[in-house]
Amino acid sequence: MAVTYGSAEGHLQVGIDCWTSTPSSSSTSVTVSLRVWVKVYDQNWDFDDNQNYSVSGTGGGSGSFDNNLSGTGATKLIYSRDFSAGIDYDGGPTYTWTASISGMYNGGTPSHTRSLTLPARPPAPPGAPGTPAVSSVTPTTATLSWSTPATNGRALDSMDGAVSRNANFTDVIQTWSGAWATSRSLSGLPKGTQLYARLRAHNAAGWSGVSGTATFKTGTTAPGQVAAPVVDSIGSTQAWVAWSAPSDQGGTPVDGHAGQVSRNSAFTDVIADWSTLGWATDLNVTGLPKGTVLYVRVRAHNAVGFGDWSPSRTFTTTITTASAPATPSVSGIGPTSASLSWSAPADNGGAAITNYEIQRATDAGFTDPASVAASGSSTTLAGLLPGTTYFTRARANNAAGAGAWSSTASFTTLSGLRVGDGTKWLDAIVWVGDGSKWVLCQVKAGDGTTWK
Repeated sequence: MAVTYGSAEGHLQVGIDCWTSTPSSSSTSVTVSLRVWVKVYDQNWDFDDNQNYSVSGTGGGSGSFDNNLSGTGATKLIYSRDFSAGIDYDGGPTYTWTASISGMYNGGTPSHTRSLTLPARPPAPPGAPGTPAVSSVTPTTATLSWSTPATNGRALDSMDGAVSRNANFTDVIQTWSGAWATSRSLSGLPKGTQLYARLRAHNAAGWSGVSGTATFKTGTTAPGQVAAPVVDSIGSTQAWVAWSAPSDQGGTPVDGHAGQVSRNSAFTDVIADWSTLGWATDLNVTGLPKGTVLYVRVRAHNAVGFGDWSPSRTFTTTITTASAPATPSVSGIGPTSASLSWSAPADNGGAAITNYEIQRATDAGFTDPASVAASGSSTTLAGLLPGTTYFTRARANNAAGAGAWSSTASFTTLSGLRVGDGTKWLDAIVWVGDGSKWVLCQVKAGDGTTWK
């Protein structure tokens, strides 16, 4: 500042100069400088006497000086004081000084008053927020809260923060920014993961340093749902089932799996199930029923437990030919016919039996067989020769084709001898005895060379 002078009195004026040092954003005080001057006002007046001064106000004082000024405009510094004064971000207070001269030979008492307001401390970026406290931690959420830092002369107007998988924040997974607040609800966090969080504050002067780092670990859950499995290499009694790991493993590695195969989509008729420790992504499921629409689903396991079942996948096992029927039973044997019956095969191949094929032959090797078809499980063989041994067998047909032949049954037709009662002829059964037992005989006719 420059010196300012008061009114002249007794050819003298009193002047005051005052200023402060320039504060920085880190300053908490300034140096106040006060200087008091005396000046010859006019008429080239000369002085040579001892005079008194008095300075009131903070930093003021009193004393005497030898006034030997000569000539208009001549000046002399009569008081100097420097002192420290505390400052804040609001500025002030205002200091006021009044300086006066007395003891002049001409009786003059010139004086001057001047004021100075202390400067405000320049604003600075805020201090770092306190290390966040972590609460309400779940597998995917957490709440952070922190204390408000020193604002350093300007209101806090915003903040930003980050969450990282490591303490040096080179693997940041989430950031946020916005108006200043003292808490933040985090969501979408990875499960079962050690995490690190920090933030910083902002005001009109800039950004603070980062806060301390909060450390916390999210919880774990059972694994997420596995995608619907893929079914391949489908056979009549087996299928290869494959699946992938769930995208959400619950924050801890999957360590097992389970699966079910059912005849219905509600899985109330489960025909195969498994539960295995150790993660795998496929399984050959065996022992399935043939030609059947089936449903399969899987689920993953970790240290928490089993996850939800996957959506189901539908597949149909293939069909095969039927197994062999039981050995035919022969009854009602006559000279030219016999009745056959058999039971259905234990395995129909997964498809309905459409009919049965019956073969008969006069040799066990069926070198020249005759075949008949039957829709049910019995039939009558007709057109047989009397007194002849026959071999017969049956097999079932389904959509896959002809099944296996049954075991062979054999029988012998009756002799063909007939007797009459005067009204009709009847087949006669001829028995012969050897003195100890009767045996059924076959009646043949001879032509002199062969018997028939």
